[in-house]
Amino acid sequence: MATANSIVARFIRVYYATSSEAADAIERHDFSDSRGTHLSPEDFSGVWVVDLPLDPDEGAPGSAAFFIINIP
Repeated sequence: MATANSIVARFIRVYYATSSEAADAIERHDFSDSRGTHLSPEDFSGVWVVDLPLDPDEGAPGSAAFFIINIP
């Protein structure tokens, strides 16, 4: 029998790296879909996130801000 104290929150955590200026815009207006090939021959649209935080050498050029997003 589960009680309120024994329930464990389960979620997927993803990360989004961006510039400080873009982070300010996202906080004011929310995320918006982008469209592109994103290292693939196919065209995709959406908000691109990763499952591990990237170090500065791996992120998008100029990345200075991170969003940590918990998806239930």
